[in-house]
Amino acid sequence: MIGRVLQGVGGVYRVYVDGAELECSLRGRIKQGEGSIAVGDRVEVDQQADGSCCIEAVLPRRGQLSRRSFAKRREQVLAANVDQLAAVVALTRPEPDLFLLDRLLAVAELNDLDAFIVLNKVDLEAEPESGARTPPFHQLPESLSPYSQAGYEIIPTSVKSGTGIDSLRERLHGRITVFAGASGVGKSSLLNALLPTALFSPTRQACRISSRPHWNRMSCPPCSGSSGLTSTAAGSPTAGIATSPVARCERRCWKAG
Repeated sequence: MIGRVLQGVGGVYRVYVDGAELECSLRGRIKQGEGSIAVGDRVEVDQQADGSCCIEAVLPRRGQLSRRSFAKRREQVLAANVDQLAAVVALTRPEPDLFLLDRLLAVAELNDLDAFIVLNKVDLEAEPESGARTPPFHQLPESLSPYSQAGYEIIPTSVKSGTGIDSLRERLHGRITVFAGASGVGKSSLLNALLPTALFSPTRQACRISSRPHWNRMSCPPCSGSSGLTSTAAGSPTAGIATSPVARCERRCWKAG
């Protein structure tokens, strides 16, 4: 059976196979390479007579999101078989973290992934101390102008008003997308707006994630709906991964951060 890895914790992997989730261990001959299995990997699964499942092999990847550790001189794969990255920032509450945005876009470029920016919460007023009000959703703040000039698509969105949700859904269509951004920018809210049956709760997710500095990775249950999307966990900068619409409008969504 061929499946896709949703999550791996303590040597046990949740794999989505033919509409069901299976808990799988690693076959002995690939156990030494356990660290090479990432969320999104396509794997061969063998189900034993007693119902237990083992991952027999990891299929070749067609793309991945990874970061390099200069201290340990190794590559950490965050998500496999990825098409694009959506860097999510909020217009306000919290204010855009341009340093983090630069890092996310740099990681995408390093991995030869398409990247675009989601400007969320465009319905909110600017913080009082800024002395400014939120511009209309079609008018980008000056701080993001350099990114637009550099060729990055920027999609203004608001879960409250519905602004940009259809445009975002269209951008996700037919692609596997990683959503990344700081805590509080509204990634889980976007996921729920695009796929209401997912019902993501950042507080609930935070209890389930396996944390590393700056990046958290976890999965969400497979679901069906009308769009592909992602979300994140609360805390440090996180990322989610999910498939966009595929044949027969099936969806498989999982988290990677």
